[in-house]
Amino acid sequence: MISNDDPSSAEAGASAPSLDEALSTFLTTTQTFINKENARLASTYTNVEPDLEELSAERGQKWAKIVIERKGQQWSRSVFCFVALVDSKTRALGEVKAGDVHKAAGWKAPAKHARGSIFSDSIEGYGVTRNAAGYIR
Repeated sequence: MISNDDPSSAEAGASAPSLDEALSTFLTTTQTFINKENARLASTYTNVEPDLEELSAERGQKWAKIVIERKGQQWSRSVFCFVALVDSKTRALGEVKAGDVHKAAGWKAPAKHARGSIFSDSIEGYGVTRNAAGYIR
């Protein structure tokens, strides 16, 4: 079992959310963000349809693949990002902490370097945009 206790981020008396709770909050917050952005864009552009994109998580042993399904006339399914489920260290990715958000390098693999964390309190801290995990700044 992985401990997500980080005394620098947790307030006195408050416990850090579990990985499952943080992942659920991440999906809900990101879905809301995408819906708001699509509604804003739909008011300007005719080819954007709001509320036709849906996020879901496919959990593996080490990673959760966050998949976005775009419905409508052009149905598509692609990887939105990857979320690390365990702490690990590999030659390809380096040191990875549980909760790190990584951009997708392809359908099956995350890209190197974390873009954000699901334990963040804001959408900016998640490191995601309307379409996928963001680029490194």
